[in-house]
Amino acid sequence: KGLGDVSIGRTPNVKEPNVNVPEEIQRVASLLASNKHKNIVILTGAGVSCSAGIPDFRTPGTGLYDNLQKYNLPFPEAVFDLGFY
Repeated sequence: KGLGDVSIGRTPNVKEPNVNVPEEIQRVASLLASNKHKNIVILTGAGVSCSAGIPDFRTPGTGLYDNLQKYNLPFPEAVFDLGFY
């Protein structure tokens, strides 16, 4: 895929429609496409995964905190503890 004039992936001749992409995003896309960086961490805000169907923490009825009882955890924070699993 590409962002504006920056091609990403193994199809350098395929470009997305020309859209107004901020310069910072174009630089990040170029760095990712260069394959020079192997360890990448992306920090996002709360709720970024909700559109993918992953529940958030606080929504009543569907949020993780509201559904912890079905996991039979010894304490609520155990859901984040790898040692528990």
